[in-house]
Amino acid sequence: MYCKNCGKKLPDDARFCDRCNMSVRKMENKMELIEELKEERLARKKANEVQARLKNMQKKKRRRRKNAAAVAVLIIVLGILSGVAVYMYYVNTSDFNTASISASAVPTPSATAAIPVQTVTIAGENPGSPMPQITPVSGTAAVSPNADGYIETNIDGVTFGYPRGYESKAGDTGAYLSLKDIDSDAVIKVYEEDTSSPAKDLMKAYSDTIRGTVTESLAGDDWYSITISDGSETYHRCGMTDEGRHIYYEMRYPSASEKEGEYRESTEYMDDYFTEK
Repeated sequence: MYCKNCGKKLPDDARFCDRCNMSVRKMENKMELIEELKEERLARKKANEVQARLKNMQKKKRRRRKNAAAVAVLIIVLGILSGVAVYMYYVNTSDFNTASISASAVPTPSATAAIPVQTVTIAGENPGSPMPQITPVSGTAAVSPNADGYIETNIDGVTFGYPRGYESKAGDTGAYLSLKDIDSDAVIKVYEEDTSSPAKDLMKAYSDTIRGTVTESLAGDDWYSITISDGSETYHRCGMTDEGRHIYYEMRYPSASEKEGEYRESTEYMDDYFTEK
């Protein structure tokens, strides 16, 4: 063996270095202490990174809620102004005559055709509950991406953005939204169910159903995000709870895919965008 202090080669049974008089036992204890300090620094660094990301996600969610409220107010104001402008136009038009409008021209409720309601059966909900409205908000059509290249939707009052390059997947009647990557086996699904469980318990219950290693997990009072890998596939879920409702999305993709890095970026973006409007 060698002296850890001066580097001189020592007999295996030596107790002291005959050059610098350093105790062999002290040298061993010193190395153990160094290793412990390294492990402690790494653990502290990882904990700080997790806390930083948690704070960043919470900050982004709060900012999106404020932006959504501002957009809603702007839409209301524009609607009011448009209505006033139309009214003033007709008031100032010579052909406008309120007396010419007949009450018989207004359809009665009995004359209005019944509109069918699409229903689905979802685990955890009462059968026959109406399908929530899924509205694209990023453009004039559902295929119009935002500036980041994601399709923005509103699912039952919750904003959700998914990457372009996905198409609707037919046959999954239990999901509010079911999508498949056109270039691979990656799928994205959105679900809703009734629950009274806290977000952390829902996250743990999900991890118990997936065989694999939890690579990342974060949870707040009413939301959670977890990633699990079994070596061949990666499973990611992000969910939120509100007044007995649990709405979440799941993404599953091949772990060995050349698009794995792209999929991880997509889940981070979708987690940040997934918020109650």
